[in-house]
Amino acid sequence: MNTTIVKFLIGGLYLCSQMLHAADCAEVYAGATRNIRTNERESSELSYYFNKFCSKTGEVNSSAINTASEAIIENIPFKFSLGATSSSQKASEFCRVGVTMSSQWEKDSSFSSTVVVDALLGFNECRAIEIRGLLITHQFQAPQSVIISGARKDSITTLTIGSATFNKISCVSSSFSDDGSSQPFDGSKKLAVPQDGFNISCTRVSEDASGKVIYPRASVGLGTSVGNYTVILPDEELYGYDLASENRHKYEALQQLKDQQAIELSASINELKTRLDNITVKPFAFHTADGPIWNNLPFGGDANAPQNYANGVCNATGAITFLQLVSDLPGGGHGMQTWAGACLKK
Repeated sequence: MNTTIVKFLIGGLYLCSQMLHAADCAEVYAGATRNIRTNERESSELSYYFNKFCSKTGEVNSSAINTASEAIIENIPFKFSLGATSSSQKASEFCRVGVTMSSQWEKDSSFSSTVVVDALLGFNECRAIEIRGLLITHQFQAPQSVIISGARKDSITTLTIGSATFNKISCVSSSFSDDGSSQPFDGSKKLAVPQDGFNISCTRVSEDASGKVIYPRASVGLGTSVGNYTVILPDEELYGYDLASENRHKYEALQQLKDQQAIELSASINELKTRLDNITVKPFAFHTADGPIWNNLPFGGDANAPQNYANGVCNATGAITFLQLVSDLPGGGHGMQTWAGACLKK
């Protein structure tokens, strides 16, 4: 086969594998933020990236821009102008607009920012080491454990795990032993990444407090020859069978109820508007007099005269009467009052 064709096919397979692995990084991030409402998640992302890539004055923080971050900038949930085509132009535009929007982004994401920022750190690390030949992802087994998986992108690159850190969590793996037995994974020695990848199972440490089981915020970090990868597990509290993760589902249910009530309220408002659109209003005005000199006007001395007169105007068409005194000019028998009324009919 022609050498050029072989290179083309290998290159095509390599690019396809990159695309598939990139989706895996995104899937891990999506799974970690699945309980966060879309608008909150996007606000958290915008706030995080502004603090990462931009200065307080809206300038691009050049020290934070590298090959991996250029790919991330392309995926920022921000509507770039048509003129911003390169990563540097998009970063510049994002930072310039972010100066005025960052406070609002931070406010809108206050509830979910911790979860989203942790997930973004993992996503960025995943993309950075993926570019260099190693895909690492993880999957939570809530509330207690997490499985970390690693896969080579090729069989040539030398890949090792040289260190590991643990915070309130311990891990085991059978991927690095000669006989396939499960052994403690504690970061005490340098390990070569097997050709068929690896799996590491980690279990967090629980604490008892006043009759409830608490799982404090925990983390495990892998130091590889191509970059670091960190997994952060949010805190959980176990009240019998009522877990914090379940409480988050309850929060989502309440949020859905709130959204449903908002929809129903909107429907009621629209119904009221429709009813008002079908109502006709006929305004009118008249005067009442204090004395006989105004013999062509209703007598103001009779307290019921204005209402009776207004009812006579409206009742002829079956409308409802509304009446209000506008002005009162006294005159010792020669005064006059002005009234404004309306006939309301469906």
